[in-house]
Amino acid sequence: MRRVFLVKASRAVTAPTFTLRSLASASGRMDVIARSVVAAFSALRPEMVTFEAVLEGPPNPPLTIRFEGASIPRFPRSEGEAGAMILDALSGRPPPGVTVVRRGFRRVVLDHASEGHYLIYMHEAGEDIRPLLPALVRRGSVVFILGDHLGLDPDSESFLDGLGIPRVSLGPTPYFTSHCIAIVNEELDRAEGGWLGQFDR
Repeated sequence: MRRVFLVKASRAVTAPTFTLRSLASASGRMDVIARSVVAAFSALRPEMVTFEAVLEGPPNPPLTIRFEGASIPRFPRSEGEAGAMILDALSGRPPPGVTVVRRGFRRVVLDHASEGHYLIYMHEAGEDIRPLLPALVRRGSVVFILGDHLGLDPDSESFLDGLGIPRVSLGPTPYFTSHCIAIVNEELDRAEGGWLGQFDR
């Protein structure tokens, strides 16, 4: 199945005003996004994964950076590698498979909805994801919406609720954004049955 991870990054900067050493400071916590990129492509079939982050920090928001697994020749395996790809993209030198467009959170969500993708909002108080896994796999294309380290603001949550987007949970314990993505990938890999043969490779 196709998986899209969409993260709303409320403070991540929208210009190359940081270095790899300042991913966690001068970048508006771009380190959260870099780790999430690595987690997104930890799936057994990373070519079926898309990662998007809506950057809403200064100086020129919003921007959406998109990583298309089917077009990325080498997936980042560390925060530093993902951060370098983000920095290059914001500098006007996007690596293969990475694009930057001027698009805000609501527009990205509505675009996915208009394309017929099934959208869910990952939230601690939502419905347990595990009984839903077989149905999610059958849908073929699912967009998982997540907040950054600050979570989603009330207006964005109301917007998602107004669209009827369900809240789905990994349990009552809050996780880091990247951890949520890694857990979702593992649960979906198991539901698809792909994990059964991973030790034979």
